[in-house]
Order: sequence, then structure tokens, then C-alpha cells
Amino acid sequence: MNHIAPQCQDLWYVDGSHSSIRITAGVKGFIEAVGQNELLDWVVSVLLPLSNYYPFLRIELNSGARQALLSVTDGNGNWVTEDSLSWPDQHDGRWIFYWTDRVLLLSAEY
Repeated sequence: MNHIAPQCQDLWYVDGSHSSIRITAGVKGFIEAVGQNELLDWVVSVLLPLSNYYPFLRIELNSGARQALLSVTDGNGNWVTEDSLSWPDQHDGRWIFYWTDRVLLLSAEY
């Protein structure tokens, strides 16, 4: 498991292979609650490269039946990409995240 170290108030830098991204306290709590570090791997492999083309991204995560569908749109609601992750059954639901300035945050934190 990656170590997450606190920085400036509610921003967290993620150590290890995820050191090029930052997450908010809300995202940190979400990841710890669902036990899904794979989400951070996905952010590094998919969102980080997209940052070169899109300054703002909206990520909708819908989970159920042991799978999560991640739908990404730009700041104007235009489809960018879609992907899936394996997901624990006990954490079915829908969550919205935003990605800007190499920071991942929950919609409620924006």
C-alpha cells in the first residue's frame, strides 16, 4: 500500500509510483474506505497523460457487480474516455471526481 503524507491543509501528496499526483483529504478517505489503490494507478496511467490536453476533467465512477465504470468528460461535458476497474461488491454506488492541476478531488470539495 502506498503511503499518503499530509501537506498544506487538505492536499495530500501520494508517495511511490503516484508521486506526480496530489489528492484531497476527501479522496484519501474514499480510497481508504473502499480499499481501492487501483484507482490511483488509473489516475496516473490515464488522467495524468490527459492533463496535457485537458486542463479540467470530470470523472464519474459507477460501481456494481464487482466492476467500476469510469467515464471521463472535459469541462464542457464532451466525452474523453471510459475505462473499468474491478471493484468490491460492498462499495456499489456513484461518485463524481474532478481532476485539475494534477489534483484529484471529490465533487463536494470543488
